[in-house]
Amino acid sequence: MVSNRNMEPLSRSLVIEAVVRAMDRAATVVQARFRRRVDSLATIAVIAPLLGIFITLPGIIGSFGSYGGEKSGILAGIAIHLSYAIARSAAGLMVGLISYWIYRYLCQELDELALEMKSATLELANALCLLPLRK
Repeated sequence: MVSNRNMEPLSRSLVIEAVVRAMDRAATVVQARFRRRVDSLATIAVIAPLLGIFITLPGIIGSFGSYGGEKSGILAGIAIHLSYAIARSAAGLMVGLISYWIYRYLCQELDELALEMKSATLELANALCLLPLRK
């Protein structure tokens, strides 16, 4: 039982409620900190494919623009430029897919961590309820 010289002893239920609230606040802070960092992966997963496509456009434009009046070797030149452009898009898609996969995995881990923290809080509250009273 918690007490102070100038106060009457606090009831056991108030102490247990205070401990549970403190643990819930601490768990919320930890989860928010992790979630903030994990959310940056979601941003990368969205932006990377778009950036890959954006980087592809100059390659496609360049493949057609550089062969304005020439007729010989046009298709070969266009094919080379297009292959480089498509490789950039593929790289952006790969980064986006991998980032999204890691993001989903970490979100699942965070959800499991939240459940474990809640379970630990309840176990501690139950253990505090079972402690014998001091007189």
